[in-house]
Amino acid sequence: MSKTKSKKIWIEYLRVLAIIAVITIHVTTSTYNNFGQIELLNWLFASFLNSFSRFAVPIFVMVSGCVLLGRDVKIKKFYVSRGMRLIPAILFWSLFYVAFDYIYNNPDLSSMLWKLKFGIFISGQSYYHLWYLSMYLCLMLFFPFINNYILGRKPSIEDFYIIIGIFSLFMMLNQISIFMKEVLHIGITWFKSFPWFIGYFIIGYFIDTYTNKIKISNLTTIIIIFIILALTNILNFYSSSALGIVKDTLIINNVGIFDFILTISIFYLFSNNREIFKENNLVSSISSMSFGIYLIHPVFMEIFFRNLNPYVETTLVYLPLLVFITFSSSYLAILVFTKFKWFKALC
Repeated sequence: MSKTKSKKIWIEYLRVLAIIAVITIHVTTSTYNNFGQIELLNWLFASFLNSFSRFAVPIFVMVSGCVLLGRDVKIKKFYVSRGMRLIPAILFWSLFYVAFDYIYNNPDLSSMLWKLKFGIFISGQSYYHLWYLSMYLCLMLFFPFINNYILGRKPSIEDFYIIIGIFSLFMMLNQISIFMKEVLHIGITWFKSFPWFIGYFIIGYFIDTYTNKIKISNLTTIIIIFIILALTNILNFYSSSALGIVKDTLIINNVGIFDFILTISIFYLFSNNREIFKENNLVSSISSMSFGIYLIHPVFMEIFFRNLNPYVETTLVYLPLLVFITFSSSYLAILVFTKFKWFKALC
């Protein structure tokens, strides 16, 4: 008998927070990189927003683990359904951003043709935020086996054939990457990033399932979050001022210990207080379109970034305003586009 899961309202709120955080990271990065060229207060504000928002992508992975793991699913059926969801989106948005980058940022035909022929395979993305799609696709290849472990199901001989085929695929990719690095001095690493997210994937299920057995109070969780934010911002300032390394992923990043603690703390805080979240139509709508918002938001961010900056002089106003209008425009665009059945399948 398949295991059914009731609707988790708190997950919808968490998705909304996570997609706003994704946009905040991308909006604040350029300000963060201007350390020493802008007022220190403005830089510290950007650093705080950037650091706090670093939970965004790991939270999405944890949410996936929460809603997918523990279900009785057939491997082949899962691959077909998930492939129909991911592969068209990867192909469409990769081509879309090749065209967008050519038209809006770099009208160089040879560069565009190189991206179409080799660039997407080499980098695993045609635009900076699309790395998530290739990482998530790799993660989903291993989902059925992680799920069977959680269900306590003994693998069949067919399961072994499938896992051997998947490992053969990754071995082939690794062989190609070694050749490209040694012969052409080109690094291909995109297919190696997903193992770091397996922990987030499993812990999302674990926290959702065993929240009532985790004896950590809300106050303790909030204190941990504030300690992480204080420490990472102090280290951000130190690395930028003393070491001269102005990089917002140096101290806190998706696969680092600080972001790991921050992410699971936020996820646990929402899960532990799930009863306070009430169903809301707007929240549900944004949550259901969070994937589409993630995919399209750089378009609006780039447009507003170029046109809004000359009119807003205060960073303390500019950054939240840019986050808000990018988020709102992205949501409204996806809301309209998903009225078309063919487009809805792409986001």
